[in-house]
Amino acid sequence: MLMVVVDRLVDLDVDIGWEDEIIQEGSKGIIFNMELEDVEKTADYVGKDGSAGKLDKLMVITCQHLESCYHEGRLSKVFDTLLQPFRITVLNAHKSQFAQFVMFYACSLDPESCAVRFANLLSDIFV
Repeated sequence: MLMVVVDRLVDLDVDIGWEDEIIQEGSKGIIFNMELEDVEKTADYVGKDGSAGKLDKLMVITCQHLESCYHEGRLSKVFDTLLQPFRITVLNAHKSQFAQFVMFYACSLDPESCAVRFANLLSDIFV
């Protein structure tokens, strides 16, 4: 299921015409709010067809899920599942700007395990 969520995040991220959609400086636009308790506020900014609002909400829900996995002691197993769609989908997405933050958030929850494994994955890919 997590692979499908990451694929959807990338689809929403890439489909948004960011050049046309981002509200200019001084506006109330929210693209991705890391304050997980502010889910309702993410609805304040909705791009074409609601894609930006959907992206915000799905990012928040995904991060909440990762946080609960961390607190339940199963983030390491979930992170293994997350590595595959990151490698297949996120790294190959041309205009993705936000979907990769799911990986960064997971790494921030458990830097000694997840961040090291993520760094090793990137090293293996690029070296």
